[in-house]
Amino acid sequence: MPTPIPQVIHQILLDKRHIAPNIADNIARLKALNPGWRHVLHGNDEIQQHIGTHFGADVLKAYNSINPLYGAARADFFRYLLMFQDGGVYLDVKSGCSQPLGTVIRPDDELLLSRWNNRPGEKFAGWGAHIDDGVPSELQSWHIICRPGHPLMQAVIDTVLANVRGYSMRRHGVGKFGVLRTTGPLAYTKAIEPLLGQHPHRFFDSDAAGLVYVALVLPPGQSSHMGLFKQHYTRVKMPLVSSGPQRPWHYARYKALRLLGLMR
Repeated sequence: MPTPIPQVIHQILLDKRHIAPNIADNIARLKALNPGWRHVLHGNDEIQQHIGTHFGADVLKAYNSINPLYGAARADFFRYLLMFQDGGVYLDVKSGCSQPLGTVIRPDDELLLSRWNNRPGEKFAGWGAHIDDGVPSELQSWHIICRPGHPLMQAVIDTVLANVRGYSMRRHGVGKFGVLRTTGPLAYTKAIEPLLGQHPHRFFDSDAAGLVYVALVLPPGQSSHMGLFKQHYTRVKMPLVSSGPQRPWHYARYKALRLLGLMR
């Protein structure tokens, strides 16, 4: 019998020294709504130790090769490693829930998956649709709910490792689409979808179940959580991987292709 999904909530904040008040409040609400659950906030030090202990030097080297400007990509990669090793519930620090997590998870659940309600007229119309990348409706990766050792999480790790080790600006891009393709929901979706028929999982409607993509209370005049970050990854134009076969001419070629409208 597979191990049940543990009652632990994982969140990632790379720099735990400076926690914005609205993030601290969001974490406090999440903990108050789930009093029987353990909550773990993972920062840089814990991440380095966890990867080195459970996955070894080669995987840690791949993680550290991700440009530090792309904190979102580092958080993507670590969440997959973490959830494969430990299981439980992962939520972005900007995210939360409106009802206890115990109402979402069934005793026999092994992995929960959800897509955006993104058809015309729906709440998230157009979200997660990446036709040019062959993904009409991405799997959400801002939440991951699974047991330890789930084989679909191993598939995601394998895919992301290959993407990081073989990263090129021409193939993967930079900024928003570089993250989506290399470590984010596009990589997550492409790793999982071909194997869905082989491993246990359950699809659910995350919105109807009370999971909230942006649960932060935003400051007056601010309409997006992106303003909370000094350098949001969507605005970065440097290579996502800071080691490997990157050369100045790659970046020059990338800029030329962007100007010609041949890549994003």
